[in-house]
Amino acid sequence: MQKFIYSGVLSDPINYQTLAAIFVLPMFLFFGYFIEVAAAAGIPRKLTWALIFINEAALLVYPIAITFAVESHPLLGTYLSLLTCCLWLKLLSYHHLHHDVRKLIREVAELKSQGKAVDHQTFQLT
Repeated sequence: MQKFIYSGVLSDPINYQTLAAIFVLPMFLFFGYFIEVAAAAGIPRKLTWALIFINEAALLVYPIAITFAVESHPLLGTYLSLLTCCLWLKLLSYHHLHHDVRKLIREVAELKSQGKAVDHQTFQLT
């Protein structure tokens, strides 16, 4: 641990900018949440998918742009990229789950409007 402290990694002020970039990552989660809230409120599906694509593309570009702009230490740049990849996979799963839930809600509403009975064996999500 002392070798790491005395190596100068933490004394470089540029590394603090990379740490600040790591703390900004939850912003993409909040945008993803608000996209799903808007989708549940009824915005068009194409707009929903466009917003999801923009959010996730920005999430993938963000660590690369920050690392090159700040010229961060390789250890912190790698950590930022690792966190971003994990966050991207979680966010992708989150949007896929909500897409399936919205599809299920549409199907239930359609069956109820036709006057058909709805039970748990009616639906097969593929």
